[in-house]
Amino acid sequence: VFSPTGRYLRDVTPDSIGAAILAGVEHPAYAKIAVPALAFYAVADSARDVISWYATLDSAGRAAADKVFEAFTPFASAAREQFQREVKQGRMIELHGAHHYVFISNAAEVAREMRAFLVSR
Repeated sequence: VFSPTGRYLRDVTPDSIGAAILAGVEHPAYAKIAVPALAFYAVADSARDVISWYATLDSAGRAAADKVFEAFTPFASAAREQFQREVKQGRMIELHGAHHYVFISNAAEVAREMRAFLVSR
């Protein structure tokens, strides 16, 4: 629920919905990858890393953002662990403080890691 000016006021979605959505998301079949693979993961350390407008939220908005972040964190960690465990020829790069579009937020690092990966093959 938002005010007429667009300010976040409160949630109407039950707390259980986020977990239910994530429970229904299937992880990729990483074990089927039979070639060298490079994976970049944007690792958020807090909701502030994910939500660029976090500082503008009031206390209720921050609490809601933190709740969503806490629900998503185990899912994201499990995805990274699964990649490491199942991709036999995999290399994983974790980029802390990057956003979803790591090729934009960390362009130089992504290019460097891609070149290094390709040269090593």
